[in-house]
Amino acid sequence: MKATFALSLVAALAATTAYAEDGTMSFSLEGGYLLEGSTNHVHFGEGAYAGQQQESDHQDGVYGAVGIRYSMPTYFIGVKYDYADVDRGAPFDTDVSPEMGIMTRVFDLEYGRGFNLAGHDAVWTAGLRYADMNFTTDNFSASSGPEHSFTGLGLRVGLETDFELSQPGWSVLADGGLSVLDGSIRSGGRGGWSFGDATNISTTAVGVDLKLGVEFKQSDKVSWVAGYQAKYWSNVNVGISDDSGYGLNVGKSDILLHGPFIGMNLTM
Repeated sequence: MKATFALSLVAALAATTAYAEDGTMSFSLEGGYLLEGSTNHVHFGEGAYAGQQQESDHQDGVYGAVGIRYSMPTYFIGVKYDYADVDRGAPFDTDVSPEMGIMTRVFDLEYGRGFNLAGHDAVWTAGLRYADMNFTTDNFSASSGPEHSFTGLGLRVGLETDFELSQPGWSVLADGGLSVLDGSIRSGGRGGWSFGDATNISTTAVGVDLKLGVEFKQSDKVSWVAGYQAKYWSNVNVGISDDSGYGLNVGKSDILLHGPFIGMNLTM
């Protein structure tokens, strides 16, 4: 079902980071497919896996975002919300590597200005970012295991560039952003997992998002883009979940989500 949803989302949605003309409103939609991979979160198993440290794998997933920008004579303001949902995959008892489900929700309030970068259109942005993430790791079944969640608030800065190609209407987009969030990681469990000595911990998370795509401007009001994106977050999950009876958390870990995307931008 999730694969069907992902294909529908990727086929129907998209986004550009185009800078709207003064006094106009622009709306963006974005959809993408996230590839399976691994995190550097480690799970301490119990039973047959007692004392073993295994990296947590995650399966493929989906990503979507919506944004609104209103342009003033010399600047613009905007809001954006993006969401990612990654499958846990097979339970731990059928796969030596524990499976992790990841869900992220990120909200941006931004301010930006357009400028000329070596003869090309560009935009710099700065603003507030709030992130809420959930991590669910299977123990020996889909109904048992540790759960961790991160929430954080901080600043984000970004750069969006638009390099026109020789073919009319076509251009290459290269965007990037850096955020630093002050937050906390909360721990719990479901099923028979022992919470034990696991405690909530404070953390400073660093996020890096990169995007490279090709844009086609269908008209002055509608444009389409397709490309590849990557989102990296540090210190948003615990480093080790000890499932051997103590429930102890040790250290911190990172995640990397990436995959293809398509999108559209509508200027009113």
